[in-house]
Amino acid sequence: MFWVGIAHSGTLISAILFLFRSGWRTAVYRTAEAMTVFAVMTAGLFPLIHIGRQWYFYWLIPYPNERGLWPNFKSPLIWDEFAIGTYFTVSTVFLIMGLIPDIAAVRDMATGWRKKLYAICALGWRGTNEQWRHYTRGYLYLAALATPLVLSVHSVVSWDFAMALVPGWHATIFAPYFVAGAIYSGVAMVITLLVPIRKLFHLEDLITVHHFENLAKLCLLTGMIVGYAYCVEYFTAWFGGHAAERAAFWYRAFGPFWWASWTMIICNAFLPLLLWRKNIRTSILALFVISIFVNIGMWFERFVIIVESLAGEPFERFANATYNPTWADWGIMAGSFGWFFMWFLLRYGLGLAGYSHPVYWAVYITCFVFWVGIAHSGTLISAILFLFRSGWRTAVYRSGRDRPAAQGRSHRLHGVLAHPAARDRGRPRAAGEPGSDVHVGRWDRGLRHRRLGDAVHVVRLAARARR
Repeated sequence: MFWVGIAHSGTLISAILFLFRSGWRTAVYRTAEAMTVFAVMTAGLFPLIHIGRQWYFYWLIPYPNERGLWPNFKSPLIWDEFAIGTYFTVSTVFLIMGLIPDIAAVRDMATGWRKKLYAICALGWRGTNEQWRHYTRGYLYLAALATPLVLSVHSVVSWDFAMALVPGWHATIFAPYFVAGAIYSGVAMVITLLVPIRKLFHLEDLITVHHFENLAKLCLLTGMIVGYAYCVEYFTAWFGGHAAERAAFWYRAFGPFWWASWTMIICNAFLPLLLWRKNIRTSILALFVISIFVNIGMWFERFVIIVESLAGEPFERFANATYNPTWADWGIMAGSFGWFFMWFLLRYGLGLAGYSHPVYWAVYITCFVFWVGIAHSGTLISAILFLFRSGWRTAVYRSGRDRPAAQGRSHRLHGVLAHPAARDRGRPRAAGEPGSDVHVGRWDRGLRHRRLGDAVHVVRLAARARR
């Protein structure tokens, strides 16, 4: 939810402001478009994490297949797949289409193989009147197509929750509430990214205070809409008279997670009111600090909606539990931010980190050499020890050999060892239920036999050692 929301400001700034002919858009829209694509790429990782077996992600896609598998279109995972896939495709095309004239300009100044590469990416652009006429018309149509996605994509994400009967989720306000929150968090992220980029690349003449002031006004507008949605939520729960809804919102404000709710309200509803003052809207440092707090508040908004609503369901006492994040939860969250900022680092180069001299690249080169060295142990254990017929290799070579392959085959090994064929072959099956061996290929069966042979070999080695 957080990363899909972040992605929305790119389409807003690039498409909607283009349709309204806002002149100040030109200084910031390229960063916003890149942020949209990178944020959608980050958001697309989480449905894969959610399904558990990521190598079967294509099962979410409705395509004809010989196994007769079709997605469950009532599942929110399928809705998210369509929403994220459509939004990613349109946003990527929108970004690339806007880059064509700029790539052609770089092509004319480049030499050697770079000139050939830019010539391919420029798609034959020459800047003639006929090309500009078709380009501007096509860009206008694409902007008109991308604009409804701002409303539809996050509306679909909101319906993941609104279609449920959980108190705090089952509300008709969720679609506009989520759309406003998505634009709000996205504009705040644009400010957070533009401030260091402007400073490090000395773009003060290109990205002026006027642009930041307009972004601050947009942030103020969407922040007031989000604050109004908070008031409507609590008022509806109180005025509606439904005991479960009242209990859910009381739990949000005064339950064990009160700190998350009040952090959300202060950061999203009260702190942006400072932007009414012109001296704060024109202060780069103040805008940077406020945008960071808005991003924190919007992350806590998603935390409150999901965690507190599930932890305090008043009609399911057996489901009540206090959520305590584990190291895996924090690691996945930190990894998503690392993934997002990695793409920005690749886009802007090491200059984004302020490293303009090769001696400052030490950390990057050190990490590169370190991981290449780690990778060599797999070849050593698996290949060299095999050539020397070292018997103890069989107990450890599989994990060592998987290390060099970042996309390793450990998931296949897990599927083979945990395969239910051996233990439930005699179990009675329901009508239409496939057999246990329906998805097992010849490669998997051969691996299982080899693994069984390895295990027997290890047992023999252990018996020999005891003797």
